[in-house]
Amino acid sequence: MIVVFTDGENHEDDAVSMAKKIAQSSIEIHTIGMGTVSGAPIPLYDRYGRPNGFKSDQDGQPIVTVLDEATLIQIAESGQGTFIQAGQGLVNLNPIFDAMRAMEQQEVATLSYTDYTHLFQYFMAATMLLLLIESIIGVPARRSKSFVAPIES
Repeated sequence: MIVVFTDGENHEDDAVSMAKKIAQSSIEIHTIGMGTVSGAPIPLYDRYGRPNGFKSDQDGQPIVTVLDEATLIQIAESGQGTFIQAGQGLVNLNPIFDAMRAMEQQEVATLSYTDYTHLFQYFMAATMLLLLIESIIGVPARRSKSFVAPIES
């Protein structure tokens, strides 16, 4: 699923034919039209989300965007999706959420878990038992006999 937020103005290739090609791959295209049919300047916002003027061109004139509903409807129909016009304020995204819920769910990843049985404790217990037996029996340490030659005077 692809969701496109746009004013619909086409500055590139033919978007409708691209939507048809994408739809052949079983990918839905939903469009959300931003702006108005009569046109409006593009607002700018600061990093806190507060309005901060309008986007302007090289001459300092505000850039006006016009919503192209017809193109967005064609893209949505070609892409087997829906078109929603975003007004000022909240946008009703329920048709897109409904389409998402209706999509065929498929497995994206598989989680594999392997559990090991640790057996070191048996060898450790045998080693501790042998050390305990050695301390109880008290095996004498080997002493080497060294030859000391008598000193002659």
